[in-house]
Amino acid sequence: MNSLIICLANFLLQIRAMKGMYLPEISEMYQKMDAKLQQLDSLPQQSNSDQLEKLKIFKTMLERIISFLQVAKTNISLGYKEKLGSYEKQIVNFVNTNSPKKPVSSLQHSVGKSAKRESLKSLRFSPLK
Repeated sequence: MNSLIICLANFLLQIRAMKGMYLPEISEMYQKMDAKLQQLDSLPQQSNSDQLEKLKIFKTMLERIISFLQVAKTNISLGYKEKLGSYEKQIVNFVNTNSPKKPVSSLQHSVGKSAKRESLKSLRFSPLK
């Protein structure tokens, strides 16, 4: 049971780190996407239906990513942990392909093993909130 609590607490730290790294840019992309969709909705349907559909799919994916990053601590389960890697890859891909800023590497590659061990040590002695 104790290892499960440590595992979930470590996962929560990873989600918080990803949220800090990616959420502002993902939210900005979402706002731009929403504005573009509203603009396209006002144009004649025949000229932009394919582009409109692609943008709607992209917007839905961004909504899922935002929901994933904003998960409440009480809603975190082991199933969420299993999705972490695929969500992070998707986030990094979105940020790198849709941002004029420098490319971002994944959090898993930027956090060293010693940093992960240190965060686990601190979790063992701090109560969960």
